[in-house]
Parts: sequence; structure tokens; C-alpha cells
Amino acid sequence: MSYGRAVEGLARPNRGVRTVLVMTTNHLPEPLSTLRLRGAGRRLLASAAVVVLSLGAVACSSDGESTQAEPAPTTAPTTAPAVPASSAPTADTATPTTTAATSATATTDDVEVVQRVAMRDGVELATYVYLPAGTGPFPTLVLRTPYGLPLTPIGGYQDDDALEETGLPDEEVGWPLVTDAGFALVVQETRGTGASGGANALLTTEGPDGYDTIEWVADQSWSNGRIGIMGDSAAGVAAALAAAEQPPSLDALYTQNASHSLIDDLTSPGGAVRIESIVAFTGGQMLELGDEHYDASGVDEAAFEGPIERLGGDLETLVGGVDDPVGAGWAQLDRTALSDVAPLIPAFEQFLTADPGVRDRMDTIGDIEVPVLAVSMWHDVFARSSFEAALDAQERGADFRLLAMPGSHYEIDDPENWPVTPMLDFFRETLMDGERTLDRFTWQAIGSTELESSSVWPPTGSDSEAFRLGDGTIAATAGSGSVSFISDPTDPIATNAGMSLVALSGPGENPSLATTGRTDVVWFDSEPLTDPLRLRGPLELVVDVTADAPSIDVSARLLAVDADGSSRLIRSAHVRSAAPVGSNRQLTIPFGDIAHDIGVGSVLRLELAGSDLPAWSLNPQTGDTDPLRSTTPIAASISVDLATAELRITRS
Repeated sequence: MSYGRAVEGLARPNRGVRTVLVMTTNHLPEPLSTLRLRGAGRRLLASAAVVVLSLGAVACSSDGESTQAEPAPTTAPTTAPAVPASSAPTADTATPTTTAATSATATTDDVEVVQRVAMRDGVELATYVYLPAGTGPFPTLVLRTPYGLPLTPIGGYQDDDALEETGLPDEEVGWPLVTDAGFALVVQETRGTGASGGANALLTTEGPDGYDTIEWVADQSWSNGRIGIMGDSAAGVAAALAAAEQPPSLDALYTQNASHSLIDDLTSPGGAVRIESIVAFTGGQMLELGDEHYDASGVDEAAFEGPIERLGGDLETLVGGVDDPVGAGWAQLDRTALSDVAPLIPAFEQFLTADPGVRDRMDTIGDIEVPVLAVSMWHDVFARSSFEAALDAQERGADFRLLAMPGSHYEIDDPENWPVTPMLDFFRETLMDGERTLDRFTWQAIGSTELESSSVWPPTGSDSEAFRLGDGTIAATAGSGSVSFISDPTDPIATNAGMSLVALSGPGENPSLATTGRTDVVWFDSEPLTDPLRLRGPLELVVDVTADAPSIDVSARLLAVDADGSSRLIRSAHVRSAAPVGSNRQLTIPFGDIAHDIGVGSVLRLELAGSDLPAWSLNPQTGDTDPLRSTTPIAASISVDLATAELRITRS
């Protein structure tokens, strides 16, 4: 899916305001003027944000004019005490004493709005409690979100806007599907977002905050002590981080399209970063900073007024120009306001540089002891870590179940893309002693309508097979000699399919580069398939390369090309390599795990190039790979040794 430009107007967010964003997509029918950014558009994509509206909720009418809605409720919580950024909670902090501040009952009988819940360092987070009918106590589901209210439905049950059309104030909406099922629901705005206090640290404090919130829930009279936590995308990351802290009162975790090792998902072997994903998320967060963040972090807001105002326009240009990455500025990020506003959230540069401390803090694999149900789409940007977490649990014998299905990150919001909706049944099982749901691995392959399952992955009966590369061929025997291509950072390959957020994602529409006329791509084709090919498991490419530059990228794409010439991406992968000029570099390029059915007569095609922008940060090939610092790029000639190259697949 691609995101178009969506600027109707731009104003710098004032202190204390909430930002409501407008964007357009090629798969949503709503016109730009009536599409409020919720759910899919808001998930890690606040950077397509362009229309800044006041806390009193300004709505866009169908003719594009703004209308002032009723003022916000006067019961809004007071500002939390300022807390220095250095006091943000860490995993080593002693067991907290978490207390609720004042609470107020909303206008509906089953909504108790707990205005503030204190974390271990004193920062207070806006928390909302929604109770089912009856006297309780109740099993409780927790959702901690940076996306604001009302929450976006998850689990494939209802469309994104289902909870926006109730006509109720945002904090009173809740999620009736959950409370009608007998669960209490706790929704909390994460640190530095919405009405919550503290400094926005890009998810790096969500583990301890989630722990404290879960233990606070366990102490409430309306909770029976059986607690599950859930979330998608960034909210799912926050949920996984909380579960990895192993709070004693937590019983189950549900995530969808969420990373279980965020920095690893956002970096390639060798250190390239998923620049469009990082820029979209962090840039959007910077646009929405208000009083609480500035006060808690000690940053002088006045010094950033100009850069923040420019940031909105720069992000709109970047997101709107993913099909022209050079023209849009993806190749020159140091010249945008991103470099000027980076100090606003110190974690921004830690993400860009894959800081080892942040990497470890964001890695939850192997640390979660409660039952887990993770839902992923095959072309989601976070699919890799979902499979890695499931495979780790398989080795440990832990209860981790994975549901995988066709689609990319935001397509999970469409209920029609779900072959089954197991979330509530999973929580009935784990919190209400219901029947077990799903096997360890359940999936719908790309190209299939069948739902399959297995207790192991790859499924029983799968076999590994290795193909060799020849002179333009994929075959059983190796070729000889080498093949070369030029990588020119001033003319990069534009992302047209794959695992992205704002760039084109999914299998694409005829994404093969072999038909584009570019001379900086090499490709290899198999013979037409005489039998159906059922890919079930990991794919990887192993190649020996040499280059005349100290640092290079190799971007690999595996495609299926049908008899009529149409193509679709199976998987893409990317590596970066720094080595002395002319030396041999043995590269393992992991495509990850996939279930994909390919029919008789189709051809497997492998394409190699030196860039994939903006999915991956541009390598200037000089050895300086910092995307926010100017450097003069150089071209490189990259040679692939055909005698040793090997494409490894897993088939059933």
C-alpha cells in the first residue's frame, strides 16, 4: 500500500494541544477531507500527520472546512509533577509502590475514569477503566497505547472507525465487545502521550511502566487478579515489553503485527536501518510533543519552534514521495528538519544507530513466561521477530502460539483479511479456563485460502533444498565466473514492494526490476515449475562478493513470475557489509520465514541490487553510514561469485 500526500494545512502544535491527523491511502474509500487518522494510519505513522487541531476536537467536514466541536470535558487531569528524564524507570528499579490518584466516574454506569496512576518514579499516566455488567470482580484486559482515544479495535473483529462513530466523548467509548464478553478493560495512554505525564522515550520505558500498571490492576477491587495484556503495532510492543518484565500478576499476552525485538526488526545484518519506518514513527511523535514532555525532559521548547514547524512539511514530502526517494529527500535526510529536532527525543538517534543498550532493552525473546498469542502478516515489518520468538519458545517448550496470514502492516486492520479471529477465545482460555485455542503454528499461505496448522515449524514433512546460480539462471548446478552490477547512491533503487510501513509494501504489483530497464540490477530465473511449489519455512541466500568500495549494501528480492509475465514479491532482504576494498565478503542474506504457494508454469526470479530506498537507509559507500550526517557518496562495482552462490529454500 502507498500513502499519498495529505496536507490541507499545517500549524505547529501548541503546548498542551492534541494533534489530529489527516492522510489518504490507496485502499481506503474515504476522501481526504473526512478521514481522521485512526488505527492503521495512526499506527507508527503519525508522520503522515499534517493537520493540527486543538484539544477541543476540530473535525474536517466533507468540503474540507474545519468546524469547532464541543470543548473538551472539564475533568481533564491536572499536570503531573515534573520528573527529570534521568528518573525514567529501568528494569533494575526496585519493586514499585503504585497508587491511584483521584478518580472520577464518567456519565455511563460502567465507566470509571481513573485520572492518574503513578508509576514507580512518580510519573502519572492517564488510565481509563471500563467495567462489564455485574458485581465483579472480573478478569481484566489491559491495553496501553500511544495512539490516543478512543482506542482502535484489534483482533479482526471490527473496522478501524467502529468506535469513533458512537457519539460519546472519547474517554467514555471503551470497547463494548470486550466488556460484553465479561472482561474489565483498562486503557492507558503511554508515557509522554495523550494526557499522560513524563517524557516520550519511544517505547524504551514501557516495560517497567507496563509492570507497574499490571500490578496496580491486580490490587483493584473490580479485578479478580487474572490479567491479560494486549496491543498491536507500537501498543503491542509495549505489551510485550511489559510481559518480558514478568509481572507476577500477568496471565497472558496477545500481540498483533508487533515487534518482539524492535531494534533487530529495524536493522539489517551489517547495520542498515529501516529508515522509512523509524522516520515515520519518531518524526510523528515529535510533532505531537506537549507540556508534559518538554517539562519532564528539560528541553527548551522555544529553541525548537522553527525546526518543528519545518518538520511537518518535510515529513509530508518524504512520506508523499516514497516512489521518488531522491526527489523527496530520502537520500539527504541530513538536510531535513529531522537532524535539527533529533535532540527532542534522545532515543531517536539511539534507534538510528541501533544502540546496543536499547537493542537489549527492546528484545523480549526468551523473557516471556506467560501464554502468548501473536498474530503476524507475512509482509509485516515485524514478522521476523514474531517467528523468532515462536521458534525460541518451541525450543524451550513455552506456550507461544503464532497466527500468520497474507498482508502487510496496516492491512491487519481490515476484518476481511482475517481467516479466523482467536483473540477473545485465547483470553477466555487463559483467564476464564476455557478451551484451548489454536495450535502452536497456524497460517494461511500466500496464494491459498486454506488455514493450516502444525505443532512445529517448519511443518512436519518439509525439506530444505539448495539451488545454485548460473549465468542468469537458478538451477541445480553451480555456474562459473562472476557477475557484476553498479551501485550508485545518487540513483538508488526505489522500494516498490516488501516489508515496509510508509513505502510500498506487500507482494506488490509487478515489482520485478528486470523489466524496468535499469542496468544496475542482475537477475536469475529458474526453469518454469513443472510441479506446484509450496514454500513453508525459512529462505536465505549465501553469496561471496567483492567490491571496490569500503562499504556496500546488497538488496536481494525473490519473486514469482507467472507465465503471462506478471510478478509478485515472495520476500526481500538486505545486508550491509564493511570490508577492505577488493577483499572477499561471504554474505548470508536471510529472507525469513514464509508460507507461499506458487503454481505450475511460474518461474522463480532472484534479483540483486545495491539499494532499496526508503525501505532501507542509503549507504554512501564511503564507510560513513550515519543517515543524519552529510557525506559525499561514491559509486561501487559489486561482483558476485557464481561458483559459491546458493539460494536455500524450505518446501513441503
